[in-house]
Amino acid sequence: MSSPTFALIHEYAGKCPVFHVDWYRLDAVRGPDRMLALECFESPGVTLVEWAGRGKGILPPHTILLELSHAGNSGRKIRVKGSAHARKLAEALA
Repeated sequence: MSSPTFALIHEYAGKCPVFHVDWYRLDAVRGPDRMLALECFESPGVTLVEWAGRGKGILPPHTILLELSHAGNSGRKIRVKGSAHARKLAEALA
């Protein structure tokens, strides 16, 4: 098994394919990395992106952004952002 930290994209098979994209090691998403990301976004399935801010300008318009922050010693706060359509999708999943 390869480390998610060193691979930019992992694909997980299932009823609905899941693409886990991790841009932690990139300053910006360009060239082949950009093309692979766009391929994931256009594929049927769900694409989960860590460090999405490094791919500004290429995220699909209906992207659901989840911002995680600390809420005390053992809690987390999750903030949902995106278009009205994206927020409705997120609410339907809750």
